[in-house]
This record gives sequence, C-alpha cells and structure tokens, in this order.
Amino acid sequence: MEYKRKQKTCKKNKIWDKDYFDIIKEIFKMKSRYTTVFLIVLTVFFLMYGTANARIRVVTSIVPVSALVMAIAGNEVELHTLLPPNASPHTFEAKPSQVKIIANARVFFMIGAGLENWAKTLIKANVEGNLIVVELSKGLDLIGFSGSGEEDHHHHNHMTSMNPHVWLDPLYALKMSKTIRDVLIKIDPENSPIYNENFNKFSLEIKTLHKKIQETLSVLENRNYISFHPAWVYFAKRYGLKSMGVIEDAPGREPTPLKINRIVNNIKTNNVAVIFADSGINSKTADIIAVESGARIVFLDPLGGAGCVNKDGYFNLINYNLEQIKKGYNLN
Repeated sequence: MEYKRKQKTCKKNKIWDKDYFDIIKEIFKMKSRYTTVFLIVLTVFFLMYGTANARIRVVTSIVPVSALVMAIAGNEVELHTLLPPNASPHTFEAKPSQVKIIANARVFFMIGAGLENWAKTLIKANVEGNLIVVELSKGLDLIGFSGSGEEDHHHHNHMTSMNPHVWLDPLYALKMSKTIRDVLIKIDPENSPIYNENFNKFSLEIKTLHKKIQETLSVLENRNYISFHPAWVYFAKRYGLKSMGVIEDAPGREPTPLKINRIVNNIKTNNVAVIFADSGINSKTADIIAVESGARIVFLDPLGGAGCVNKDGYFNLINYNLEQIKKGYNLN
C-alpha cells in the first residue's frame, strides 16, 4: 500500500511539469466531482500569474537611470540595471546573463554622449531589432571637454567628446524623466495614467530640490573648485560653481608628480577652496594635493545605488552630494 501511495503522488506531480494547456487536458480526464471547481480556480491562478508577469522588461545602463525609471514607472515594469553600484560605465563588460536580459527587453534606457560606448556593439550583436534604445542625453545642451581633460563650455572644434554626466543636474534629470514617461506611454498606453501621475509628482519634488540647492549655495563667495573626474560640470553650471581644472586626464589615470605640482600651484593661484573627489579614488594622491595646497577634499558619489548608505534613489543621491559640498565650503 505504501508503494502505491508513492506512485500516485509522483503521478500527480508530473502534471505540473507539463504546459498549461496540457494541464487543462489532464484535469478534464480526472474522474472527480471537484474537477469543475478545481479547473476554475486553476484558470484564475494562471490568468493572475500571466498578468503579474506581463510587465514590460526595461533595461538601464546605470543606477541613476534606474532611479529615474523607478520614479516614473514604479512597479509597472520589470527593471534590470546592467552596472552595479560603483562599477565604471567606461570599462563595463556585460556578462552572458545580462546579454540575455537585453536580448529579451522591450526598451533600453541609456545616457548616451559617449558614456556607454560598449552598448551599441552589444546591442547590434545580440538584439534582432525589437528593442527600443533611448539615449536620454539627446536634446540636452551638452558640455564638451578637450583631450586635456579640461571642460569646454563653448563647444570649440578641438573638443574630443561630450561630458555625459547630465543626470547630476536635477533639471536635466527632470527632462530625462519626461522622455522616460513618453516612451513608456507609447509602448504601454494602458498604464499612462500611472506614468503621468508619477511624473507630475516627480516634477514637483525635483523643483523643490532645485530650489533647495539654489538657496543653499547662493551664499557662496568663493565658488572655485577642482575635481578628480569631470563629473560635476552640469551641477556646477546650474548652480554657479566654477571648475578650475581636472586632476585625472582619464578615469583611473593617476597624475604624475609633475602634474600634481601644477595642480597645487593652480589651486593656490586661483584660491580654490574645495577638491571634489569621487568615491574609490586613490586617497593618497588626494591627501598629498590637500596638504600641499590647503584645499579641502570632499568625496562625492555620482552613481549611488542600492546598498549605498543615504544614496539609494535619485533624491537621496543628490541630497547626499549636496551635504558633502556644504562641508567642503564650510556651509554647515
């Protein structure tokens, strides 16, 4: 008897290994007075399961873009971020599992402006053409920088590329979120009321944040700064800070002793009060420059993300960096 009971159990379990329609056929074959009720319950379950998993698959390149998508879409999309927190978008290489996610996605939101040079090759090689690729920096007034690493606000012909760190300007983030909303409405019109409502809420919060930053930094007299990496040029332009140079010519390229000496002299000559350093840089280099020049170092984070204390979500990220900048300029 025990062996027969085990056989019966195994036979039941095999049903669940079948396709949905095969399951229905099996149920119709069952000789039970509960078949009809069970069939109704099972059908409702599959309908609910199918609806829950019918969300649009959205892929983003970096955490800040995901933060903007979340602000507009909430839980209405299945969101995947390619780069983990603190990963460099300049040197990223997608894993096979991530390539599969992109291949099955409906839309891919990226910054563009040269930030994700790997993306076009990756998409071309692995996506057949159904994927909508959106470069959020398009239509924005971009700032270029020359081969020396110095920002070029005048778009001269010697400019080698554009600075992609547009999300650090809250008003540019608002424009990008509008693009996200419009794209989501186009491919998912059924949820357009949700996207519109979330965008309107986000817009009000961004404008409040913008006003807060304006008021906080309005009292500054000396607005000069030097940065390790030119991530903050859009933020600086929006709020009247003045970049006096960049320490690293390229991400991760340590300055030579000769360049360090020039930087120190530059800081002294231009009365630079603050050095903006990105999280994860060589702190020894930063310490040498600070000691020799007398400038204060603040560690900023342009990316943030889940697991980063006080930097998860767009507003937390910007507010965190604002607090660090306040410390650098002695505004606390």
